[in-house]
Amino acid sequence: MGVNTDTPETELDINGSLQLRENLSLGGTADTAGDPGIFGQVVISQGSNTAQWKNLRVPFLEDGQFQLINSHSRIDQTGISFPTGAGNGGNTSNTGDLLDANWTVIDGLTTMIEVKNPDNKISLIYQSGVEVSRTTSANQNVKFLCAAFFNNELRALRSDQIDLINGKQKNKGLYTLAYTVLNLPQGDYEVKIGCRKMSTTNTNLRLAIGRNSEGSGTQETNPFMMQSVLKIDVIEKVFYTTQ
Repeated sequence: MGVNTDTPETELDINGSLQLRENLSLGGTADTAGDPGIFGQVVISQGSNTAQWKNLRVPFLEDGQFQLINSHSRIDQTGISFPTGAGNGGNTSNTGDLLDANWTVIDGLTTMIEVKNPDNKISLIYQSGVEVSRTTSANQNVKFLCAAFFNNELRALRSDQIDLINGKQKNKGLYTLAYTVLNLPQGDYEVKIGCRKMSTTNTNLRLAIGRNSEGSGTQETNPFMMQSVLKIDVIEKVFYTTQ
């Protein structure tokens, strides 16, 4: 049957608008009523001659809103153990600086992400336990940096330091890098977390990030307590209109 057409191409071919006043039922027969679905369900095509009601598990978004496209997470318990020494400086760094030998990468956190829409937000949270073993009784400190590199280019950075407590052999802290990278160009990105020891008041101090520190003192932590955790959310703008 054709409506406003003399050459229908299906059993019901409507050349114009369709207004439905009652239920839309799927899968019925001459003897059995079809399934009208329930509130909030949508019709999903499953190929030729097959359609079903399905629950839509994602929110409806307005044009121009941001949507979570993908979420990545990594956990590492190997971490980094820096040797004794003065550190390699690097008090300041800039976006776009290249990953070089001054940085030590936590390989277990390396993650691949894909960006499809250049209007995006990449939300990154890296957190790790930090520990320093001391060899003297005087108050000391160690300064360090950790950064996120996208395809070996620096995109996020935070510095920190551990102030050692007089008379305590193992000194611990919690490091957090929370950052949002805006409007990455379309493409695939390898995300790496790298850290560097900047300076110390005592070259005999041993710094560890994401693991137990070496050196003197009773062991007070384990790999689970000091592990590194990285979470990356890829959030892109939704467009329903042609740009």
